[in-house]
Amino acid sequence: MRYLLTIAFVLIYSLGYVYLALENAGSGHGTFIFFAPLITWPFVLVGLFLGLVRWAWRRFLFVVMLGFHYLVLLVLCGQTALSPDPGTLMALENHPYYFFAAILWYLIGQFIIWAIVLKRWKGLIA
Repeated sequence: MRYLLTIAFVLIYSLGYVYLALENAGSGHGTFIFFAPLITWPFVLVGLFLGLVRWAWRRFLFVVMLGFHYLVLLVLCGQTALSPDPGTLMALENHPYYFFAAILWYLIGQFIIWAIVLKRWKGLIA
């Protein structure tokens, strides 16, 4: 049952995030910065499931996978911050709710991923 809930979370989180990224892209007239996390999305998903299995190196691999995801995200977002894309400014001005909803959705999802995995690890230690 636990794995079914995790899979349901992954589907809802992923589909919701893709929807918000597409809304911010605005048919090519918005920002594509929200597609940056999707480049390394497989690392997040593999990291999540590695964090749930009973395997000696799972914790290390989970942290490495998510660390790689965060590093790529910082580099790609940093490039956009250093040379602002007119589409990003347009998306922020025209659809601020979608813009901030995508950021909030991402952060809440990352919090849930870490909570799921840390709760599982705590259960294995006790």
